[in-house]
Amino acid sequence: MRRLIPAIVILLGLPASVRAQTIIDPSRRIDWTQAGAPGGIPNRTTICTTLSPGATAAQINSALLACSNGVVLLNAGTYTLSTGLNFSGSSNVTLRGAGTRQTILQFTGADGCGGFPASVCLKGSSSVGVWGVPSANVRNWTAGYTKGTTQITLDSVSGVSVGMILALDQIDDTVDTGGVVVNGQSISAFSIEGAAPGRPNRTQVQYVKVTAINGTQVTISPGLYMPNWRSSQSPQAWFWGTVSQTAFAIGIENLTLDNSSNTAEQTGLMMWNAYGCWVKNVKSVSPNRNHIWLYQSAHSEVRDSYFFGTKNAATQSYGVESFMTSDNLIINNIFQHVTTPMMTGTASGNVTAYNYALDMYYSVVMNWMMHAINASHDTGTGMNLFEGNETNSYGMDLYHGPGAFPTAFRNYLSGRDGTRTSNTEVVGIWAYNRFVNVVGNVLGTPGYHTVYEDSRGPQGRTGSPNQSIYLLGYSGVDESLNSGIAYDLMAVTSLLRWGNFDYATNQTRWNASEIPAGNPVPGTQTLPASLFLAAKPSWWGTMPWPAIGPDVTGGYDQAGHVYKNPAHVCYDTSAKNADGSLIFDPVQCYPTGPADTTAPTVSITAPAAGAVVSGSVTITASASDNVGVAGVRFKVDATDIGSEVTTAPYSIGWNTTGVVNGSHNLTAVARDAAGNTKTSTAVSVTVNNVPDTTPPSAPSNVAATAVSFSQINLTWTAASDNVGVTGYRVLRCQGAGCAPTAQVAAPAGTSYSDTNLTPGTSYSYKVSAVDAATNVSAPSAAATAVTQALPPSTFGLIAGYSFSEGSGTIAADISANSNTATLSGASWTASGKFGSALAFNGTSSFVEAPDIAALTPQTAATFQAWVFLTSTPAETASVFNKWTQTADDEYMFGVSPNRTVYLAWQTTGGATWGTGSYNEATGTGQIPLNTFTHIAVVRDGGSLSFYINGNLDAVVSNVMDGNPFRGGLGTLRIGGQGRGARNRFFAGTIDEACIYDRALTQTEIQAYMNAALAHRPAAPTNLRVIK
Repeated sequence: MRRLIPAIVILLGLPASVRAQTIIDPSRRIDWTQAGAPGGIPNRTTICTTLSPGATAAQINSALLACSNGVVLLNAGTYTLSTGLNFSGSSNVTLRGAGTRQTILQFTGADGCGGFPASVCLKGSSSVGVWGVPSANVRNWTAGYTKGTTQITLDSVSGVSVGMILALDQIDDTVDTGGVVVNGQSISAFSIEGAAPGRPNRTQVQYVKVTAINGTQVTISPGLYMPNWRSSQSPQAWFWGTVSQTAFAIGIENLTLDNSSNTAEQTGLMMWNAYGCWVKNVKSVSPNRNHIWLYQSAHSEVRDSYFFGTKNAATQSYGVESFMTSDNLIINNIFQHVTTPMMTGTASGNVTAYNYALDMYYSVVMNWMMHAINASHDTGTGMNLFEGNETNSYGMDLYHGPGAFPTAFRNYLSGRDGTRTSNTEVVGIWAYNRFVNVVGNVLGTPGYHTVYEDSRGPQGRTGSPNQSIYLLGYSGVDESLNSGIAYDLMAVTSLLRWGNFDYATNQTRWNASEIPAGNPVPGTQTLPASLFLAAKPSWWGTMPWPAIGPDVTGGYDQAGHVYKNPAHVCYDTSAKNADGSLIFDPVQCYPTGPADTTAPTVSITAPAAGAVVSGSVTITASASDNVGVAGVRFKVDATDIGSEVTTAPYSIGWNTTGVVNGSHNLTAVARDAAGNTKTSTAVSVTVNNVPDTTPPSAPSNVAATAVSFSQINLTWTAASDNVGVTGYRVLRCQGAGCAPTAQVAAPAGTSYSDTNLTPGTSYSYKVSAVDAATNVSAPSAAATAVTQALPPSTFGLIAGYSFSEGSGTIAADISANSNTATLSGASWTASGKFGSALAFNGTSSFVEAPDIAALTPQTAATFQAWVFLTSTPAETASVFNKWTQTADDEYMFGVSPNRTVYLAWQTTGGATWGTGSYNEATGTGQIPLNTFTHIAVVRDGGSLSFYINGNLDAVVSNVMDGNPFRGGLGTLRIGGQGRGARNRFFAGTIDEACIYDRALTQTEIQAYMNAALAHRPAAPTNLRVIK
């Protein structure tokens, strides 16, 4: 029996786009309800031609060309076709068989399909592609870039007509803008292989339909999806041809496409320059690159079909490949023995839902698990939805650049596929793939996935990528970084996670800390049943709806949160061939009965009409339905009162103080599982509440305690109120004897921690209480505290080189260790950060100090310096190092070849490279050239914090093993390694270089970096005793 967990409700009865608003901020999603064939797949009944086995490809092609708004019917039997089928620019025609087990098309040759050999070519008459769009087909897009807008302005509408399909694109990014990154056509800092599709340097594309033209203003459908359209990228609109050159509303239904003997095809079925076309109830066997190639098309639909195998089972072995497309719907399909079943290239607005995929066969490395859902393989992907799928894993890679804004909702991702044990993370999001939404999923396998997050983010840990639920921010497989592509912390910090159940922590996580900064924390743990379907679809069958999610119980997984979707049920119940493939019959798998169109009945039974009410009131309703009531929602004056009530008796509490005194209408809205709704007759009541004008008492016993140089903690005794205190307001001022008037916080409880304060500074506070009527009490008596003063910059300093000498061959250590260093090729410069500094040539110069025991910190340390980098280093540019490429390695601090802050280390935990005891890590921000930049790394136990100019750049948690640094015998060198056959020399200037044996706070780093190190006075000379 299936039931709902208390306090978690499934929302139905509202449009899917509205229901999504309760969880995902509008800036991160779109309306997915219009994906697929516009208006749904038509059931055409007019038969243009009926053909039987023995018909040739040429005869079938001729029948297709002659048919309009009808069906070319292929009778049961096997058709051996020596060439491929081509719709020859037709529109509004369906090729229909007698069933997947009855009509078999066996191909031994292919159609050329404009340079993409295919068994079936579903293509408009235009062969214009992104590699050569004529300039006559290109218009400059001069205005209208806001997300959601449906009106854009072109510099000319010559050749543009209503009904035409436009492709909107813009110039790719060349640098990281700190948001969406679109770059993938060349090997770069964002792309491993380059070669992303699209016009030259214009990879992001959205396909839209022209619905009206007024002057140079063009109305489009749908509106713009991505938020990064902007004039600086020279956006343009182009078209492949006229309306008549586009393939509209063509369908393939009820047959089998057998490609196993076809050596000429590149793809099983090609949709190119097409709009609103579909594949339904089709079995496809063993094509080459992919079963379905959605190429330069929009609103395609692939559904209720089965795809088995590919010829090479290696790279470019896909099920359905979206490649420069928009608004496709890929739903209720089975993928078996396909390397990557659901491949998303450059695509926007796609919905991939309720598919089942197994045995992602990969012949190159048999133990390697491939992601069934590749949500971004080419740059420019955006705003795609993956819902209700049952398979192994979800990935976003960087081979052809990154994507943005996908949503994974109510999927079951087990992280396993057979016995494969490599690449078995559940959700793998590579660097620069940003703004991902992961909501309501069930993730992992009990006992196998034991790590929640492998990342360098605040809650990540490293060392077990294959056992992780999330593997985030790296630029290669596992924890690797591809050459020239840095780790991307923003792939972690921009990730939105809400209401996912995972088997690493064995819990459903509703953590506000997993909502990215700047995004509102969802105010509900109520998940919609779907983000694009209004109700359970007619083909769903008897399985519970929704089938997957933290609010589902009684399912087949260990926690009971997963039922099989219809595609999975079809796979399990279908007979199998000797090779394991299905004897697939979608008519038997997905029967559709008559739709439920009868709305429930509902009426309010309390309070009675005309009642006078005040305070808290219980509203009760009676509801019934021919099938069953799914829920009742209560409203006052058309505004919802709380959440939907899903079990009888249907009642809810209403606090009448939330409305003004006077007459108000109460209604109840009942909903059934099919989405039918009925609103009750309104019941009018009169609200008569006496207003609360009495403020609370003033809080007492306010105490302020300075706990550090940047934090003061406040406590107080609770205030009282005639109704009830709802919160407090904390007032603050800075400086001795000041009067607190500025509100700095509004805590609900009787304590508050005030942070980010100035060291050694007096702060005074008063606290007021607030009640539900917003009455504010008098302020409390003032409480004052003085933040602790910062310790001197020499506290904990074990090596400090200010390079203030300006000449000579030595550099003094101003720490208590007085460990004088000797110059080796470094030269003095007067252009330091604070006076003189040392310049390094990047090839041979360094400064060297003897090895002393004090140079080995324990489990806390800080490395920092001012650097002026003059060129990007070919290998790590060392600022400090005790590194010899031997077992004596201890630490190296500097700048990586990606110009990020770098630290390598060895602890007493062991000398195995790549472990927590012997490894390296970097920040994410790039250090500029030819300008002084302050860099720092702070070790605190097993975690590292990277800083640039005093600002936190990255935190890598639990990356070190927690043991002390190893006490190596190597000398301390500044500006280069120059030993162990490695150079690692620094090119530029270094000033104020320091090592501490404690973890500095950000406040200390910011304070110390802005003042020169205090140089100890030289010892006196020529002392004489005078009597």
